[in-house]
Amino acid sequence: MHGIIARDLKIQSLNKVQFVLKLISTCNLRCTYCYWFFKEDNTWKESSVSVKAETIEWIIIAIQDAIDELDLKEVDIIFHGGEPLMLKKHVFEQHCNLFREKIQKKCILNFKIQTNAVLVDEEWIDIFSRQNIAVGVSLDGDKDANDEYRIDIHGNGSYEKTVDGIKLLMDASSSNKIIKPALISVINPKFNYEKLLNHFYQLGFETINFLMPNYCHDDIPNDFNMEGITKALKDIFNVWITQDNPLQKPIIFIEKDINFFQRVNFKNYRYSENTRYNAIIAVTTDGLMSVNDNLMCTDWRKMQPSPSIKDTSLKAYLNSLTYITLDEEEGIIPRECSECEYKNICKGGELPHRYSRKKGFDNRSIYCVPLKIYYQYLSRFLVANGYPTNELNHLLAQNPTAKLKNYERIIEI
Repeated sequence: MHGIIARDLKIQSLNKVQFVLKLISTCNLRCTYCYWFFKEDNTWKESSVSVKAETIEWIIIAIQDAIDELDLKEVDIIFHGGEPLMLKKHVFEQHCNLFREKIQKKCILNFKIQTNAVLVDEEWIDIFSRQNIAVGVSLDGDKDANDEYRIDIHGNGSYEKTVDGIKLLMDASSSNKIIKPALISVINPKFNYEKLLNHFYQLGFETINFLMPNYCHDDIPNDFNMEGITKALKDIFNVWITQDNPLQKPIIFIEKDINFFQRVNFKNYRYSENTRYNAIIAVTTDGLMSVNDNLMCTDWRKMQPSPSIKDTSLKAYLNSLTYITLDEEEGIIPRECSECEYKNICKGGELPHRYSRKKGFDNRSIYCVPLKIYYQYLSRFLVANGYPTNELNHLLAQNPTAKLKNYERIIEI
């Protein structure tokens, strides 16, 4: 058992935990916008180059304790970095096998990996197949768009090597060795997404997660092109809706919004005084825990403790002030948003984009204007294509679930 107990234990049950496990603290690329090497997060300088064997053992012990203490049902291990494929292949598979040996019989265990795909080869494909690993690929666009920012350590573009890896992954998917890889892409307001989304489809991707540039109120550039963000959101939607069976090709932010109007996200999973549906915990190569990396742009994240998973139980960590604060902030719509007609679907935006040093998370998103225009566009599209106006207005006007405080609000999945 671990030794540190939180002051105010509220969560007594946990359905699922996702560990974002930093397998390696270096990378074969030097993407110019990367928070890991060039911006907010400098922990790589103080971390072991590759994950320690003890870190794997500590995570396993923490999971085993959580199965007993929190009735944990499911675990995702998301292999991350740096670039996780820089880890030696036999070491990587040893870690996978140890997780399976110690965890799989006690709860559901899922493996995922996020890679730039440059190092993908047939041996890695075989490992992904044997270990049933879901693969996510990072790519920002076609050759011109991608190579402007995603460069190697010599300043050369990474597009061609990335596409070589993608082709291997797609071929493996076609032969049913692995499931089809998904794509993560950071939106750049300078890019043409009518062109780029079609390019991603041509590469074979079907599930795509577009991320907003990770800024908060304190660090967004003065010349940042918000009009470009608005155009990107609308162009992505326009290309997606023209696909054959678009619902079979999910764009994550669009899927979430469509689900809102279909009431798909209003399910029976609730935070209660003692139950949490899901939690995300990042773990460094040395076993230090932190909240999700998307908060790295905030001073708040920098001030949070990073306890060792060796000495801190998951029950204690998830009941710490850090996680209680996140739950409470996500559960309260910013005051600036209280009169907005889209507050029920937007909920003020994502937490990192709401943050400022002066007011904490009680700000509207820095992307408020693009989001509002996008929601107007989406609403008009739905109504024009037969969605009942009264139903749409009812869903937008009903009491927002995010106003329920602490652990009593409805969880979105």
